[in-house]
Amino acid sequence: MARRGIAGAIDEAARLVEQLANEHSRLEAKAEAAMLLHLTFERHRALARERYAAPLRQEVERLGRLVFGEDVGIELDDDLRITSRHLDNKTIPFDQLSVGAQEQLGLLARLACASLVGVDDNEGAPVILDDALGWTDPERVERMGAAINATGRQAQVIILTCTPKRYAAVGNATVVRLHNVTKESAPAGE
Repeated sequence: MARRGIAGAIDEAARLVEQLANEHSRLEAKAEAAMLLHLTFERHRALARERYAAPLRQEVERLGRLVFGEDVGIELDDDLRITSRHLDNKTIPFDQLSVGAQEQLGLLARLACASLVGVDDNEGAPVILDDALGWTDPERVERMGAAINATGRQAQVIILTCTPKRYAAVGNATVVRLHNVTKESAPAGE
């Protein structure tokens, strides 16, 4: 009787070992599949970044030449964010640039993206600017107008502003003025 108890325990232990081995195999297969998926995503993300980085950098630099001059250059990180600007033989990290220069580069990046989105059909993507360039000096605002105008040939640029003179250099723009509309308040109880 004791042998049967031991034999039963051995059989039970063998079934448990087999069950755990099967579970281990399933978990290994899931882990391998997850790793393969992760590596596939990483590979395709790197390919997409390579495919987008050069055109984005080139378009920002093309527009940037209108604003900063012929020798402007930028660097992008893995997330396609501007990390530095090269100008006059000096490279300055983005976070060390003036607020105005950061604002200008940020706007140039948005304009570049809009231009590149529909490059094949020359339609671009719309860009909406809400009182941008508040930190930009008047001379650079004028040059930014040239960059906005250049983008406007490929994409729709909508500018919302309470200081329209800031964008006088945009050129061939359609101006729509919105007038103050006030709602008269009704007397209490009505």
